[in-house]
Amino acid sequence: MVRYFRYPMMLFKELFKSRKDEILSFPQIGWTLTIPMKFQLVSAKKINQMSERGAALLEAKTGEKVKNPALNHLFLANYQAAHVITCSIANLNDQSKDEWQMYNDNYAKAYEKLLNLRYNEFARVSIQAEKDLRQKGELIFDIYSLTVSTPTRLLRKICFYNGIHKNFGVNITMAFSDEKIGEEMLEILRKSTFE
Repeated sequence: MVRYFRYPMMLFKELFKSRKDEILSFPQIGWTLTIPMKFQLVSAKKINQMSERGAALLEAKTGEKVKNPALNHLFLANYQAAHVITCSIANLNDQSKDEWQMYNDNYAKAYEKLLNLRYNEFARVSIQAEKDLRQKGELIFDIYSLTVSTPTRLLRKICFYNGIHKNFGVNITMAFSDEKIGEEMLEILRKSTFE
């Protein structure tokens, strides 16, 4: 009986060893980043399906319009399904910079509204919203962070990074429930380069 389980485990270890970090490059915005091998990249088809379902849910639950037809999804990487980093861009020839900023502000506020609806009944759960600015090379990000927590632990943190680079609106979203994984995702962004 032991041999039966040993072989699949050895095969799994060999497959895991053969995986390498993924280097992603997006010339339209001059961005290169490395996704660690522990993260799984999701297909473009699945990203679009997830985005459509997510926007529909957000609109249905909050009454806010959050769909953006100009959005082009570059990648989505997840770790154990609950930890996600994703990036979308919009060509600002298709919409103005003000429209891009308004879309991102509305999206973050709608998401905050959804979290409040979901966790409102739990007395010990708090939701904190914070805004910040950060610079990465020439790109300045508006950051909107939502933290859902109890007094003793983090339940979920979602960070929306929005900026404009090379006439593209750039949106990077990170969502996690483990602060160590969240720090790894921030490290992906810190080590990435924008030309």
